[in-house]
Amino acid sequence: MSLRKMKAYIITVKGNELSEESANKTLESANSAGLYPELFYGVNKYESERYLKKFNLKRNNTDGVFTKISYKESTTACFLSHFLLWKK
Repeated sequence: MSLRKMKAYIITVKGNELSEESANKTLESANSAGLYPELFYGVNKYESERYLKKFNLKRNNTDGVFTKISYKESTTACFLSHFLLWKK
């Protein structure tokens, strides 16, 4: 399959100025190269706990990584954004 025919997405966080600005620049760059990805609005860090509950998912913290990471909500939201896109 040609890369030009493959469906592609750019994950962004709606309402996050930096994320949307970066996604739009990436979209413009892709379009100028003849590629036409679609924007996909992912999960923001404030919604991550709600989405974990909605899909009955839990963080595996057996190695203690998530108790040491100060960005666990952001990391979780990133995973969930990809998870939702995979489900799509």
